[in-house]
Amino acid sequence: FQAEDGIRDYKVTGVQTCALPISWDASQSRLAVAGRNGAVRIYASAGNMEAIGTIVAPGPVRRLWFDPGRDRLFAVGADCVYSWPLSGTKDRLTLVFRHGAEITATAVHPAGELLATAGADGAAYLWDVDAGVQAAGPWRHSGKITAAQFDERGVLLTASVDGTAKLWRRNDGWNPILVLSAEAPVVTASDRKSTRLNSSHLVISYAVFCLK
Repeated sequence: FQAEDGIRDYKVTGVQTCALPISWDASQSRLAVAGRNGAVRIYASAGNMEAIGTIVAPGPVRRLWFDPGRDRLFAVGADCVYSWPLSGTKDRLTLVFRHGAEITATAVHPAGELLATAGADGAAYLWDVDAGVQAAGPWRHSGKITAAQFDERGVLLTASVDGTAKLWRRNDGWNPILVLSAEAPVVTASDRKSTRLNSSHLVISYAVFCLK
């Protein structure tokens, strides 16, 4: 961690230290850390990184992120997503939605109001994080989805062990606007530059695939 007098190491306690997901809030004044034991702690970055809040999820937490629009923290479990309101009652997790299968990838829309979850069942869903309801989906791959990512314009890219990557866009009713095929299972995929429409053609720049 960066301190005023240089770099310091701080010990994180109360969580099992194995593949910890972490997340900074937008101002980098708070750090959220979670462990395999389901414990989630928030630390204030000022001073000695003291814990200012602790809560325990029903199971291991795989991803954390602060909602930039509201004072709350989201935690992704094995097959569901929880919300932790950070103002008022701080000892309560709320189940926001359940994917229905093991969640293998998540992506947050640039505007922050939508969350995509993708699973081992090959399905991807889009959720309204404010209303706690399904906004779109399920969209299907024929195998486990290994990666999900929004670009800065809100186009969603998903990749699967079935060897395909698909692009989904709100303006097209979240129907796939492009399917890219590889000769091996795709474990990650990203579009280094934004997707865009030029006349009637979709242009993808510098698409990158990592094959298993």
